[in-house]
Amino acid sequence: MTRLQSIARIVQGDAASAHHLPQKGLMPPKRVIMIRSQPRFLRFRVMNVWVDADACPVVIKDMLFRAARRTHVLVTLVANQALLIPASPYIKALRVAITPDAADQAILDRAAHNDLVVTADIPLAAHAVRLGAMGLSPRGVVFNQDTIGAHVATRNLMTDLRDTGAITGGPATLSLADRQNFANQLDAWLARLPALKALKVE
Repeated sequence: MTRLQSIARIVQGDAASAHHLPQKGLMPPKRVIMIRSQPRFLRFRVMNVWVDADACPVVIKDMLFRAARRTHVLVTLVANQALLIPASPYIKALRVAITPDAADQAILDRAAHNDLVVTADIPLAAHAVRLGAMGLSPRGVVFNQDTIGAHVATRNLMTDLRDTGAITGGPATLSLADRQNFANQLDAWLARLPALKALKVE
């Protein structure tokens, strides 16, 4: 059996009938995006975590670092300043220009379907959801197709109230309950990750 046939057996998941690569029109495994960048290569895209790092609390970053080392999911921190990150092939930092929305745009340029975007910025989360990603705030609030509309409406209302002086002050300090909520939602997302890693066929 050739190496190509072995890969085909993995892709189809049916050892009894896998004698060739999937025919055109067959869907790849669920939650895996198949990308053919060159004719001789077959790759499976594993989901990534993108972090709006300028406003992300240190304790949340530490949770993400531990998750990256434990699960080998790629975590990329995006910020307009230099970041100290642990030495790991699964943890990266992307520095962007110090301009409005530069970090947001960098994340949106790279985020893809089923990725996780960690941010407290509701507009950024809304754009990420439109791309098919899931948003998660440092407080453990999930932003998805079912919830993002209500969060955008609430954010707009709070902005109007602050502009008129009806309410003052910023958000409360991150609590232990917030940290636990974030950890639980992160674990739930990680549990849905596909088991396939990138495959290379020559």
